[in-house]
Amino acid sequence: LIRTQDKEFNSRLIKNAGVIMLEPSVRCTYFPRTKLADYVKWNFTGACWLFSARRFTSIRMASWRNYIPLAFLFYSVFLLIMLFSTIQNQIKVITAIPLLVYLSLSLWFSVEISFKKKNLLYIPLMFLIFLATHYSYAIGSLYGIIKARFWGKV
Repeated sequence: LIRTQDKEFNSRLIKNAGVIMLEPSVRCTYFPRTKLADYVKWNFTGACWLFSARRFTSIRMASWRNYIPLAFLFYSVFLLIMLFSTIQNQIKVITAIPLLVYLSLSLWFSVEISFKKKNLLYIPLMFLIFLATHYSYAIGSLYGIIKARFWGKV
């Protein structure tokens, strides 16, 4: 496995009565991606591997919460189709409420982070990162599911 190997190993360990230990004295340095495109690619491949790992292992890697961004992607596509349909505007508005809640929460947390960092530039940046995170994860999940389904076991 290129990604999710730690999750797969931990799942096998727990399944076989093993224990995961966290050693507080161990230190590591993490270097986050500094370019949005690199972050989106990393997020996409992480989701893709989570769902396509079943090509290599029988361990179930994804839980119900990993499907939420994918469901939101399908919902977003559905909304886009509805936008161009002849359905009444009231129904379109009601159907868009979850998206409006998501966008409002993204904006709320973007403002909160901006105030904590004392920099208003964080508002648009964090808003963009929230969208990029959830949609790249969703598209990566979809690609991983398709990959696992059509390319099968290795």
